[in-house]
Amino acid sequence: VPGRELAKAQGNASAVNVTMLGFLAWFLSLEEEVWLKAMAQRIPARFLEVDRRAFLAGYREAEKAGARQ
Repeated sequence: VPGRELAKAQGNASAVNVTMLGFLAWFLSLEEEVWLKAMAQRIPARFLEVDRRAFLAGYREAEKAGARQ
């Protein structure tokens, strides 16, 4: 998974951890909206938008990677 590159494309290479969380979240079969709501409750507002984009980039990358187990 090109986590750092995906995070950088969303505006902050330091958001790689959130990108990887998005990738993992898809395989855990939880709806993305559940994750996004949880993030909105825990992440400071100044970081939320870039983290949201990074999460979704990882989630979409996982969708491309293949079927859930």
